[in-house]
Amino acid sequence: MFENKMRYDGKIIGFVLVLFFGAAVSARAVDEVDRYVETRMHSLHIPGVSLAVVRDGRVVKAKGYGFANLELNSAATKDTVYEIGSITKQFTAVAVMMLVEEGKISLD
Repeated sequence: MFENKMRYDGKIIGFVLVLFFGAAVSARAVDEVDRYVETRMHSLHIPGVSLAVVRDGRVVKAKGYGFANLELNSAATKDTVYEIGSITKQFTAVAVMMLVEEGKISLD
């Protein structure tokens, strides 16, 4: 009976240690992501961004950095919806021209 209790306690201690060290590694990785994103935003003059880091199909980090709206001074969050304005026109034009080159559509 005492031997089984020791095995059980050992498993609990092992599990707690794995959680502790896993959390420390995860926190360090998150700090690296924060530093990288903030450094790149600064060097490229990006006012704000929202991102998600996905590992093995699970979101391990979702965060907003900087500002979502400079006029209103509102912070970016993981749930911020950004206005894209007319930026999609260039992508649409390229997609159409690729279809023209493949002979799938005609400009006529």
